Amino acid sequence: MKVDLDSLRSLSELGIDISFLDSFAESPAQTALGKTADSIETLSTMQTERLTNADRRTKSERAAPEKEKELAADVTQQLVELASKATPGDLIDAEGLRHAAAVGPLTQPQKILEKTATVPEQHIPLGASPTSQ
Repeated sequence: MKVDLDSLRSLSELGIDISFLDSFAESPAQTALGKTADSIETLSTMQTERLTNADRRTKSERAAPEKEKELAADVTQQLVELASKATPGDLIDAEGLRHAAAVGPLTQPQKILEKTATVPEQHIPLGASPTSQ
């Protein structure tokens, strides 16, 4: 459901706080994701229609039409662009990656890192060498 944010912003003239509306505005990334999702849905429909009728066609007739190939290439390019703007952590979390790689959970290494990361600070006066203390 689309909300007309401009109409809601006019409520500020009545003294209503509308500062929260900015959080509802779509970012460029959200717009790109929406476009990609629509393209994937269209491609899925095209492929489903083509493949459900495959049993009545010859092998050469089952090949993807040019329009479907172009849409698939567009979807691939859109996903590449979205992924290139994301950090690895945006795409998959460490636990998911470890699970996919069939590696054990992170619990043990985290404990080791936490113990080694708590080294007390040493205060060395200016002009003194660290070994002279």
